[in-house]
Formats: sequence, structure tokens, C-alpha cells
Amino acid sequence: MLNAIGSLNNRLAFDARVLVVDDEPTMRILNTACLKMCAKENGDNDFHVDEEATFDEAIGKLNSGAKYDLLITDGSFPTTYGSEPMSDNGIKLVKAAKEKQSPIPTIMISGERNEDFINKVKAEGSYFIKKPYEVAKFLQVAAEKLYSK
Repeated sequence: MLNAIGSLNNRLAFDARVLVVDDEPTMRILNTACLKMCAKENGDNDFHVDEEATFDEAIGKLNSGAKYDLLITDGSFPTTYGSEPMSDNGIKLVKAAKEKQSPIPTIMISGERNEDFINKVKAEGSYFIKKPYEVAKFLQVAAEKLYSK
């Protein structure tokens, strides 16, 4: 994994701001830590990641006026704390992000295997990564999305 990270460092070397949304703390921590490690290895101390667990929190960040270079979201997560995960919240969030800030590159990471769901994600212009996934692949896609912006 370190070789993959090393090869991507030069592509993550700018003051980026990323929003990571996932109700699983382990996934948020993993995705955030990997992105920050890539940036730090390249001397970028201004790489910023906001993490949220619910739809309402993520919408709050988007409504705050913060401008993001990349949105990374789960496909299914709760609307509010204590509510059941909703399978369409990821797609709703991608649509809302595009309304608030267009263009915004998006990556959806989900365990969903339903082809209709995956096609909807892709129709919204998101890159879809199936869980479980290889961290190196995640970093490659994130770097491509950030670099192509």
C-alpha cells in the first residue's frame, strides 16, 4: 500500500478540501487517514477533510458555504442520528451537492450490489467503489478526481 500512496502523493499536493460521509466510524477514519497521509507525505499541511455520519450533517456542511474539491460518500446512511440507514441517502447527497456546488467530483463507496442502484450512482456522475475495496484503488480514484478538477 505504501508504494501506491507514494506514487499518488504528487497528485494530492494542493490545498484540497474533502467531505467524507459514512455512518461507520471505521470507514470515515480509514478514508480520512489515507487521504491525509498522502497529502502529508508530500508536505501539504493544508489538506482538509470534514467528516460526517448523517445526511443532515452533510447537508449542513454544504449549506455552510464551505467549498469542497471532492465528496466521498457511503450509499446508505441515516438521515439523522438514531434513524435507520436509508439506501438512497447517498444518491440524494450527491444530487444536493451538485445543486449547492457544481461541479463537484464525487465517489460513492457502498456494499450495495444492486445494478439499478449502481447505474443511478453512475448516472449522477459519481465513481462507484464496491465494499470491501482496496485502499490503493480508493486513493487512485480520489487522486484522479482531485487532480482532474
